[in-house]
Amino acid sequence: LMIDNPYRHLFELLGQLDIVHNKNLRQAAWAFCNDACLTAIPLLIEARDVAISAIFFASVHTHQQIDDISGEPWWRYLNGDEERCTNAIEVMRQFYTENPLRKQNPS
Repeated sequence: LMIDNPYRHLFELLGQLDIVHNKNLRQAAWAFCNDACLTAIPLLIEARDVAISAIFFASVHTHQQIDDISGEPWWRYLNGDEERCTNAIEVMRQFYTENPLRKQNPS
């Protein structure tokens, strides 16, 4: 079994969207990819869709809207599978909500 990692795809896609320079969004997307590796997501969807999901999640998390391209949503422009990306984001939402390893009492 070989699993591709989403990081190369992430940078390529950020470049296609001309937002690779956006440090906050880029770091939030990178963190999503890191955390996704702690779940079954890499086994369920392709690395490219993980990267698209990461960008979407990061845009929401950082409150930074990504503009449409040629009159269509950016994820369609990138040929992202909306259903797979939605499922990945839901898995991550549950992970962030239910993760037993997260800090319970901030110090």
